[in-house]
Amino acid sequence: ARRGDIEAALNADFGHRSRHETALFEIVTLIQGISYLHRNLRAFMRPTPRAVAWHSQLGRAHIEYQPLGVVGVMAPWNYPFSLALMPLATSIAAGNRTMLKPSEFA
Repeated sequence: ARRGDIEAALNADFGHRSRHETALFEIVTLIQGISYLHRNLRAFMRPTPRAVAWHSQLGRAHIEYQPLGVVGVMAPWNYPFSLALMPLATSIAAGNRTMLKPSEFA
């Protein structure tokens, strides 16, 4: 919805950056990554069965994925939009709280 605004802002930051480069490497990859997370989140969070030792064959074992807390994301200056927001989306999809630090040079 704000694609033109994002392209204009990144063009102003970098000075004469191609809109096609911004669209291809920043916006499209981010949208595809978030779409992938949205489609597969239920499968990612499903408990994974594990084998048990021979003497414990009556029992079952599985791994339940749980959020670990706070994740820090430090974004680089060269592709600040996608390399900041994709780890942010992944961390939030995993259920973590996220602290985002953009680059000081962008």
